[in-house]
Amino acid sequence: MFIMLGGTLLITTTNVVIMFCAYECLLLPSWYIIKKFAKTSRGEFAALSMLIWTQLGACLLFLALGLIFGGGAVVSAAYSVYNLSESTTNLLLVLISLGFGTKMPIFPFYWWLLDAHVEVSTNFSIILSGVSIKYAFIAYMRFLDWIGTASCCWPIFLLILYGFRDAMFRIDTECDIKRIVAYQTVVEMHLVAGLVMLNCDVFIDVIIFILGGHCWLSTASFIFVEIISRRYHTRNLELFVWHLLHVHLH
Repeated sequence: MFIMLGGTLLITTTNVVIMFCAYECLLLPSWYIIKKFAKTSRGEFAALSMLIWTQLGACLLFLALGLIFGGGAVVSAAYSVYNLSESTTNLLLVLISLGFGTKMPIFPFYWWLLDAHVEVSTNFSIILSGVSIKYAFIAYMRFLDWIGTASCCWPIFLLILYGFRDAMFRIDTECDIKRIVAYQTVVEMHLVAGLVMLNCDVFIDVIIFILGGHCWLSTASFIFVEIISRRYHTRNLELFVWHLLHVHLH
């Protein structure tokens, strides 16, 4: 409920500072759940990694806000920013993209998400993938809309493109089914972040469709992994396939 209340405030507020604080508050219960229910040292390390990377992103967002409010920019009553130079706008794009890139997450920050999904329960994996990360992307889009930029930050776009390729190729090397499903989220976030960077209005409906579809897909996938884990007592893809073949042959 704390996550949902914070997310509602994130979506409805028109104050960028409240928006930023609302999203940061979403991370506290997420970190607490991972930390409290971690059964191994890897689970505790995953919680620590999440805390470190997401707060590193918060520092970059603080720098972006300081650049806006302390750099002579004009902030209108509708909380939009103007009178920014092109170089300042590009710097803001980099800071905001990297700041939220640790939270969505995109390359090279997405490792904490994979470790967290492997170590936490299925219930929280659904919340993390279907809710918390989607809120991060919504906040990212609202920050970009607040700046009102009409340009594409090509260094960030190329980073996103490389991260998309990296995640796609790494899926083939994984044996843990839950980690493979977690890569779904990584690939999807790179895809929608790349579409946002292209800054084309026609992609907005596509982005909404992808995000909505992935909420259902990730939920169903994690539930499917839980069913496999309980029935076959493994999340190893090779062992699962071997069990299926063994049953079929007999």
